[in-house]
Amino acid sequence: MSNFKLRNFVSLFVAWTGLISIVSGVILYLAPAGRVAFWVNWHLFGLTKKQWEAVHTVSSFFLAIFVIWHLILNWKPFINYMKDKMRKINFTVPEFLWSLLIAVILTVMSIYSIPPVSYIMDFGEYLTASWESKASRPIIPHAEKLTLKKYCDKMNFPLDRAIKRLNVFNVKGVSPDKTLEEIAKENGVAPKDIADMLNYQKSVNEDRSSVSETKKTKNMENSEFKDKDLVSPGRMRRGQGQGNFSGMMFIGKMNLKEFCEKAEISIDKAKNLLKKKGFGDIADNDMLRDIARKNGLMPRELGELLYSLREKDKTEK
Repeated sequence: MSNFKLRNFVSLFVAWTGLISIVSGVILYLAPAGRVAFWVNWHLFGLTKKQWEAVHTVSSFFLAIFVIWHLILNWKPFINYMKDKMRKINFTVPEFLWSLLIAVILTVMSIYSIPPVSYIMDFGEYLTASWESKASRPIIPHAEKLTLKKYCDKMNFPLDRAIKRLNVFNVKGVSPDKTLEEIAKENGVAPKDIADMLNYQKSVNEDRSSVSETKKTKNMENSEFKDKDLVSPGRMRRGQGQGNFSGMMFIGKMNLKEFCEKAEISIDKAKNLLKKKGFGDIADNDMLRDIARKNGLMPRELGELLYSLREKDKTEK
């Protein structure tokens, strides 16, 4: 350490922190707005927007300290920049005046959004807005910060049904007092994914869309289970049925026994699965639509859950 040179260390530290500050600043310039970034759990190079903000803030903080330190260590050369030919400090030397003037002009143009400096901010806003879409916007501003209970209250969705619904989707750590962000983080998904699971209208739309697709390919009277994977990527991500359930028309009008017979599923296994998921005691003649409605599901979602038993039996064999 006897050869350690303080001036060199400070200069190099300024260079590294300056570089980190520039990189993080550019990334934040390109990043989506916070309401979108936190909602969809936006990442870049493995870091969230919050982490990039922390990197930028900390690097800029220490950069400021070390720039001052660097200035103190190099005070004499700095003062020499403002000396004239007579080696006297003169605030009218061209370098001093031009550097100060340009800095002031850029600051004023930034404050009053004067072109071409304003184009930098306009382009940044354009990039930020380009991340947004109807699908990525949070339903409620900063909804990820709301507890499950508060979110359900604001969405006018019964809490007990919400909890049952999340349990069906195999969501871990569900609690009324946990925020959507906390639940999402525990399950390795975005808060938006948790909200989608709770979004009853989204399920209705998916159900109608799926029915429409089936109508196009098959007559309603002959609709049946086929070896075709029509499970949506969203449901696959959430841990729903892993297999070939394409859905039968009007399964909501079937009772549990009829559905299990048609799908070649053991009714005892179906009842046990539903009991584990918190559905309570289910009778053979209970209608699928009633079972689904009481537990915050669409009949098709309930069908996919039950059909996962058939896929499990296949793999066990």
